[in-house]
Amino acid sequence: MSTWLSEDAGGPATPEAGGHRPTDLSTRAMRMVDIALAAGLLLLVGLPLLLILRWPGRLTRERLQGRGRRPFERLGLALADRGFAGLLRAAGAPHWPVLIHILRGQMAWVGPRPRRLHEQVPEQLADLRPGVVGSWFLRSRTAVDYGSEDQADLADRARRGLRHDCGLLLRAAFVACLPARLGGPSPARVALADVSFDNVDMDQALQRISSLLDAGQATQVCFVNPACVNIAARHRGYRRLLSRAGLVLPDGIGIRIGTALLGRRLRQNVNGTDLFPRLCDLLQRRSGSIFLLGGMPGVAEQVAAQIAQRWPGLRVAGHHHGFFNVAEEGRIVATVRASGADLLLVARGVPGQDLFIDRYLPQLGVQVAMGVGGLFDFVSGRIARAPLWMR
Repeated sequence: MSTWLSEDAGGPATPEAGGHRPTDLSTRAMRMVDIALAAGLLLLVGLPLLLILRWPGRLTRERLQGRGRRPFERLGLALADRGFAGLLRAAGAPHWPVLIHILRGQMAWVGPRPRRLHEQVPEQLADLRPGVVGSWFLRSRTAVDYGSEDQADLADRARRGLRHDCGLLLRAAFVACLPARLGGPSPARVALADVSFDNVDMDQALQRISSLLDAGQATQVCFVNPACVNIAARHRGYRRLLSRAGLVLPDGIGIRIGTALLGRRLRQNVNGTDLFPRLCDLLQRRSGSIFLLGGMPGVAEQVAAQIAQRWPGLRVAGHHHGFFNVAEEGRIVATVRASGADLLLVARGVPGQDLFIDRYLPQLGVQVAMGVGGLFDFVSGRIARAPLWMR
C-alpha cells in the first residue's frame, strides 16, 4: 500500500500500535542535546537577558504541568512592541527564559505543549517533558492541523529518538520563519490575486461536499495552488470557471503564505491528496460510487485497486486513463454518465481537467466533479509524494 495512504488515512502511530520507546542511551543522548543547545544559546543571550530582568515588572510567571503532571512556573518576559523593547521582542526575547527550564530539566526542546493546570494530559504523555516545539506546532503553522493535538503528540512519542527530535527541531526553526498564522475571525471567502477561495477547514470541506452530493444538481469543485493562481491571471476561461465553481479549495503552503502576507486568515490547507482518504471514508459511509478519469494508462486501475482494498464499501463505477483527444470526449462523457457514479475525479492537470469538467458538467450525470491534478500518481505509487516533514 502507498506510504501516503498509511500516513494520512490510517491515523497516528502509538506505542501500543507498533511504535517504539527510545532506549535509555537514546534518551540520555536527547537530554545531552537539549542541554548543549540551551547552554550555547544562553551564552549568546545571557547578558541581554540579565539586563532585561533588571527592568521592573518584566518577568512573568505561568503555572503549568510538567513531567509526571508536576506543576512548575514557566518564566517569560513582558516587553512592549515598540522601541528597543520591540526589537528584543522581535528577536524572541519573551521566550528566552525557557532556556533555563530546559537546563533545569523541566522542559525539552521537542515534546508535547506544556498544558495548563486545568488541562487534561493523556496518560501516554504524562511521563514526557513538555517541549518548546512538536509536530503539532509545525502542522498548525503550515495550516495542515488535521485531527487533534493529542494525536500528533502520540505520533511524536511513537517516533521518538535522537534523529526524529533533531529533525523536528530543524524543521521547526524553518517553519518559524514563515509568516505567522493569523488569529481572530476568518472570512468565509479569501481572495488571492484574481481567485477567491472558500475559507473552510478539512471537516467543513467534507461537510460541504456531502451537502453537494445531496443537492440534486451537478457541481464542480476545484483545488487551487499558487501555479493555478498564476494560470488564472492570464487564462480568462479558467478564471471565469473558478468564479462560478460550487467550491474552490486552497491547496498548498504557498496559498497559506500568500493570504497571510495580505492579512487574511486561512483556516486550513485543504489539498486534494489529504482530502482523498477522508472523501473515500465519506463515500463509503454513504454507500456512494466514484469514477476515476485521468492519469497514464493503467494508473486509474491501480487507484481502483487501492480503493477496493481499503474501502470495500465504496463502489468504483468505472475508470479510464486521461490520454484522450477532443474527438473522444463525447464517448468518455457518455461512459461516465452510464456508470451512474456519484462523484467524478478528473486527473489531467490544470487547467485542462477543470475546463473539461466545466464544458460537460450537465452531461456527466454525477453530483460532484472535481479536478485532482497528480492525485492518481500519488495514490497508485507511481510517483512518491513528498515526505511528511517536507509537506
